[in-house]
Order: sequence, then C-alpha cells, then structure tokens
Amino acid sequence: MEGTPRRGPRTTTILLSMVVGVMSVILCCCILLFLNRYRSALVHSARTSSAQAVTQVSGTVDRYLKDMEQTMELVGQGGLEAMVDTSTQIVNRDNLFTIDVQKALFAFELHKN
Repeated sequence: MEGTPRRGPRTTTILLSMVVGVMSVILCCCILLFLNRYRSALVHSARTSSAQAVTQVSGTVDRYLKDMEQTMELVGQGGLEAMVDTSTQIVNRDNLFTIDVQKALFAFELHKN
C-alpha cells in the first residue's frame, strides 16, 4: 500500500483553496463598500459645492442689481450728470499751462488749504 499513489486532493490544498476563496469574498465586499462610501462622499461634496456656488452668485447678483437700481435712480433724477463730467477740451499752446488742462493731462489734484 505504500507504493500506491493518492488519487484525491490533499487536505492542505483544500484548506488553502478555502482560505483563498474566503479572502477573495471579503476583499470583494470591502471594495464594494469602499466604492459605495466614495460615491456617497462625491455626491455630498458636489451638492455642497453647488450650494456654495449658488450662494456666492446670488449675493453678487443681488449687489449688482442694487447698484444698477441706484444708478438708474440717479439717471432718472438727473443726479448722474452732476457726478460725471464727460466734456472734452482741446489742448493747444494757448491753454497748455492752465490748471484745468493740466488736471486733465496729469492726474493730480490741487489741494487748497
């Protein structure tokens, strides 16, 4: 009987196959759990960043609309013309050294004490 070869699988081979199978199943479960958590975190992050963007944009738009309303009120009241001087002046040799022309050419203010 010592010379007859064994025909069935060895016990160590069966145990090793079982351990590898169990570890493979555990690894697959862990990967699926990780992917599920990662997906949830990405969705939450996208929702949060979208909400922050909407909040920032709405604040900027509100300020812009408020500024535009104030500007339109000034235009309607005629107050804007007093604030903005759009007149032009021709500079030649005769008026080059007058204070008004120099204010236009060089951006400095005359300080009166």
